Amino acid sequence: MHSGNKMKLTSCAAFVQPLPYFYNGVLFGWMFYRAAAKKCHKNDVTFDFKCNMMDILFKDDGAKGAFYVEEAGEELAKMTFVWAGAQKMIIDHTEVSERLGGKGVGKKMVHAAVERARAQGFRIMPLCPFAHSVFEKVPEYRDVLH
Repeated sequence: MHSGNKMKLTSCAAFVQPLPYFYNGVLFGWMFYRAAAKKCHKNDVTFDFKCNMMDILFKDDGAKGAFYVEEAGEELAKMTFVWAGAQKMIIDHTEVSERLGGKGVGKKMVHAAVERARAQGFRIMPLCPFAHSVFEKVPEYRDVLH
């Protein structure tokens, strides 16, 4: 049941909705919306749809780059890579601040890299132990694995 910008649900679980955004037809990043629980009364939860937005940002200077999360100018998470030719991205490091720890941000950055690889036709070599473990756990990503 909708009332204004709020919706009553019968579960106390918050949810996250990933949405891609494109620039000039190329995947540029991901936005993740999390509805926040406003109040919990018995079995009903009212969610306020004023969303907390988390963008997975991307930067690339042609030799190296990163997928990262930034809030108020502070970098909270980063997954770095280097290029080995035009068709191979080597993911070499992933770090997530304590503030975002346990929220799946590292996996979301790997997912953003996979989607970019699919869109642009390159392969990924995950040398970073974290990124490598994500590729091992998610067989759907292996189509871009080098």
